[in-house]
Amino acid sequence: MNFNPETTDKPHGFTSKGIGLKPSFNLYCQKEEISNSTCSINSTLIFKLSYPGDYNYFSAFASDGSGKAIWYFPGKKGTTSIDISGIKQSEILEKGILIGSEHSPGSYDIYGVFSKTILSKNDIKSIIENKYENQEDLSFIIKRKISVEDE
Repeated sequence: MNFNPETTDKPHGFTSKGIGLKPSFNLYCQKEEISNSTCSINSTLIFKLSYPGDYNYFSAFASDGSGKAIWYFPGKKGTTSIDISGIKQSEILEKGILIGSEHSPGSYDIYGVFSKTILSKNDIKSIIENKYENQEDLSFIIKRKISVEDE
């Protein structure tokens, strides 16, 4: 699947008025928090989700800007976003992502997609490209950056 997402920290569809906590995520590499930082090949990327609210599903992928997506959630065998309905405030996902050979050294944008319904990879691609038709899904996209280097 080739695409170059250009959206970030942006809700899709209508949102309610008023002040509220927005869903978010932070990245940790092994046990160090990263933000515009560096992970090495063969380290584990960990997602900490915060305040998902009514967004019961989460998807994430990396892009190096070449148009190729590296899918984390759903992964290679997964077909849809993962259920995060049990997270009320802030929680680290049980499954970390091995930064393996699919990651060449370089800079990556990590996209987290919070949604109210289960989404397929094609749905997520359509949301990123602003072609998704089911706007009542109310997805919320956040972008983080990491750099990957050799061990």
